[in-house]
Amino acid sequence: MATPTDDPTMETCGDVSESDPTMETIGVLSDVPMVSRNHYIGVASANFRVPGPPRIPIRIKRGPWGGNGGTHREMEGKSQRLESLTIYHHGVVEGFQFSYIDEDGQIRTAGPWGQNRNLFIHQIMFGPSEYVKEISGHGHKANTSYLCQLKIVTNYAEYGPFGDWTGIPFRFTVPENETVVGFFGSYDTSFVTKIGAYIISKKIC
Repeated sequence: MATPTDDPTMETCGDVSESDPTMETIGVLSDVPMVSRNHYIGVASANFRVPGPPRIPIRIKRGPWGGNGGTHREMEGKSQRLESLTIYHHGVVEGFQFSYIDEDGQIRTAGPWGQNRNLFIHQIMFGPSEYVKEISGHGHKANTSYLCQLKIVTNYAEYGPFGDWTGIPFRFTVPENETVVGFFGSYDTSFVTKIGAYIISKKIC
């Protein structure tokens, strides 16, 4: 325990006891008087905030397009950017899968939805600044319902059409202030029956 000395710039360390005359007193020089030791170190400002992950705008469904029926599938989590799209086709669109960047910056994959017979496979890898501008194709809604053709247009390139058969045409133009971040769809035992897109605002908070 420290006790003050006659010199205001000197304090002593150790317990000074009259019952023990052999106890030595050690002096410690200080440039300032030792007024108070109750100072807190490392206290953050009340306005300090640790930045968190980006807030993803609410996603909106567009579509679906193509045929009717089938087993419905949805993507999981929140996506901030579309990473890739893989289409399996032979005459019609038989299956597809896609990957996306989620809210934590991790790459996630959905699908494949439908089937992959390793006949015709096309994979689209989207660049960091590439975005989908248009989704089009043909659907068939007679006794057998399926997605006949699919074409993707971005700000850099046109991909497709994938699938050779024709049917009822559809075309969706993505608004300028929105971007495609994923897909949903349906399929039966043989083909993809329909496909739709998830859209968010291009402004990410």
